[in-house]
Amino acid sequence: KFAVIKVGTGTFNLAISVKTDTVYATNTFGQGTDTVDVINGATCNRTDHSGCGHIAAIAKVGLFPQGIAVNDRRHTVYVANNGNSDVAGTVSIINVATCNGTRTAGCHRRFPTVATGRGPLELALDARTGNVYLANFAGSSVTIIKGSRCSAIVPRCRHATRSAPVG
Repeated sequence: KFAVIKVGTGTFNLAISVKTDTVYATNTFGQGTDTVDVINGATCNRTDHSGCGHIAAIAKVGLFPQGIAVNDRRHTVYVANNGNSDVAGTVSIINVATCNGTRTAGCHRRFPTVATGRGPLELALDARTGNVYLANFAGSSVTIIKGSRCSAIVPRCRHATRSAPVG
């Protein structure tokens, strides 16, 4: 038997915080096109379905969130906000310690962002270095965020990003 939980429209990407047992799901299309659903993985999983009747919280991020990744070492969820592909996007920085499946008070705030290239879609986290790599679809570039200088621990991301053109 498996668990099912209702999430927002257009949920394509998920990320998991092992540290907090939380699932984060981006809501890309439809109503709430600027949110991430926060799911308590401890009470909504393969063996325990008690928490599957509702999501724990909804975190407001940038417009059309796409890619998402968690860095538990830096207590950070990175969310690529596509904007609308026509403008420069952003990455929202969510604090895993205060916005998770059991602690939701930090989910109801404005999250820091860092600028990216146009139309960020997907992102990848290098667990060894903490760096985040974003594929900017409309900008034909990759934005690199230095995780040690841009995270929930260090939310002011001055000089923490650079972009490289790609084909």
